[in-house]
Amino acid sequence: MFNKSRVFFVVMLLSSLAWSAYLVTVVSEGLTTKSWPMVEGTVISSNGLRIQHNQERYIIEVEYSYMLDEKLFVGNRVSNVNSMLDRAERDLQLKKYQTRDKVNVYYNPQELSKSYLIVGVGYGIYLLLFVCIAMVFFSAVNLRTLLKN
Repeated sequence: MFNKSRVFFVVMLLSSLAWSAYLVTVVSEGLTTKSWPMVEGTVISSNGLRIQHNQERYIIEVEYSYMLDEKLFVGNRVSNVNSMLDRAERDLQLKKYQTRDKVNVYYNPQELSKSYLIVGVGYGIYLLLFVCIAMVFFSAVNLRTLLKN
């Protein structure tokens, strides 16, 4: 029983560390995007893509163009994290991004081709990060206790 518990907590520790590291980069980039400059863009196309899930879920795909220094750029990222939406949420979001609609495009001043329509970090990402960090501590404490005995 001891060996199985130790393996479980090692796997839990490593996976929660990996997820925490990934989410820290997502949060960091999301916070950085809040200071990016904004330019007006135009929606080229938008679509709700159904994804494989045990429930009916969609992600929004939006292609848009924007001009910087007399150069045309085309972007396709709504935000730095794709959100899974149900059908009603999908329809609501697609109404925001109709073909030829004007949109605010936030672009990276160091990498002009990198852009988003929504900046910042959603509360759900903070919650996931908190849970992952809690799992790191929980698994580390339990692993330490198992190794002491």
